[in-house]
Amino acid sequence: MRTFLVTLLSSTIAFTAPGAAQENILYADRLSLTLDTYKRVFGLYEPVFVTYSVENNTQTRVNAIVQMSYSFHKIEFSITFPDGHTKEFITGSIADGILMEKTYAPGIVGVSEVEMITNGATGELAFPVTGKYKIQARMWVGNHLEGQPQSVYIRAEPLEIEVQEPVGVDAEAIQFFSSKEEIVQLLGEGSVAYCKRSRDAECFGRVSKFLDQHPNSAYTPAILWDVADSVATGVLNVSSRSQTAIGLYNTFLGRWPDHPVAPRVMYRLATALDAAGRKQEAVALVGRFETTFPGRKDLLDLMRMNILHVRPESVK
Repeated sequence: MRTFLVTLLSSTIAFTAPGAAQENILYADRLSLTLDTYKRVFGLYEPVFVTYSVENNTQTRVNAIVQMSYSFHKIEFSITFPDGHTKEFITGSIADGILMEKTYAPGIVGVSEVEMITNGATGELAFPVTGKYKIQARMWVGNHLEGQPQSVYIRAEPLEIEVQEPVGVDAEAIQFFSSKEEIVQLLGEGSVAYCKRSRDAECFGRVSKFLDQHPNSAYTPAILWDVADSVATGVLNVSSRSQTAIGLYNTFLGRWPDHPVAPRVMYRLATALDAAGRKQEAVALVGRFETTFPGRKDLLDLMRMNILHVRPESVK
């Protein structure tokens, strides 16, 4: 299971100058939450990447506390199964920090994504059987302070997906492994757990062989991304670590530029380039990121701080 590194940025608070006209600022419940996936039909065992976005669709500003990172668990997901029963969905580590109210102008407030493969609430696959599922979400955006404090949530329209038996290139990809449990472990627990029983270099060679032989499988993007992160961070020990990780990140962006995790992959690529001493390329990638993914201010702020050493507007 992949763990995202999170940096909490404190927010500015808007003040009204004495004598200035008072603006009618709306409250958090006027924000909207939307779920999306890059497709609606998935193969069994395939990770489902859900993109969620918060937007101010009003004509005026809105006061709210919005933390887009899933690690803070201010957004809650549940999954309704084909037989009608519903389970809470949990994944990844839990972060903590001080959350501050901010005033948001009309437009996009934030965009992020969550990978659904293994449900931490049950220890099982998030989508273990074929059929139609509904994904629900709600996000905490503050408290009503009049009288007894009451949590304020915004809710998304349910998102329906269908899970089918793997066919074609995906069925062939599964045959690469000795069992279905093997590919499920690689997808759900990541390459580090998968490689525990063999030497890193040997296991990396085997996974690389899979990636070369099955470039068009729906399972390949998640596996490639995980391996790139494992190599870049050094938890998977291979030779020419920086060069290998940069090559994998570039391969991902070249093949799947519109994938839901492409913004995060580009962010990791810029970080890897910077760590490798390729500062000019890393700086150029920050500019490319800003124009390619204008809704991902969370990652852009991190790139500006870590690569350009510029404090984001939100913390000035």
